[in-house]
Amino acid sequence: RTLAQIQINEKETYNVGQTYSTDENSTSISRSDSGDKSKSILADIGLRPEDLTMTFIFWKMIKEIPGATIKGRDCRVFLLQSPDKQETVRIHISVEYFFPLKVEWLKDNQDSPYRTLELVSFKKENDFWLVSTISLYGPGWKTRVEFDKTDAAYNKDRLPAKIFRQ
Repeated sequence: RTLAQIQINEKETYNVGQTYSTDENSTSISRSDSGDKSKSILADIGLRPEDLTMTFIFWKMIKEIPGATIKGRDCRVFLLQSPDKQETVRIHISVEYFFPLKVEWLKDNQDSPYRTLELVSFKKENDFWLVSTISLYGPGWKTRVEFDKTDAAYNKDRLPAKIFRQ
């Protein structure tokens, strides 16, 4: 199981859990800040908390489609279906790094995505490769997110103290 905490501008805090499973209940998301829950900075810029933790990787695989090249990297391309069957993602995974470089969300079996996420840059911290910049866009809009602070650690018996805000 992976646990992540996403903090936005010291105003919003999301806790995301992902069990390594395609089960419908394998992802858990909770908002733990004291702010107005009817408003969301993430939603305003087109992001979902689970996008940042890449829970879509665990969606049910429909099929592999012909590969593609993203930013000069050869990728295998897969179609995956969300647990609620409301959307599909076309995910481009680097053959060299085994990591998604581009994700496209599709609805109603359409070929054109309504949201696209591209991983722009990475950095290595504590033996983990973490995304430092993403680009997210759709018809008529575009967002670029640069993470000014990221951290990761292994969890043996408890949550790493320096990572999760209590």
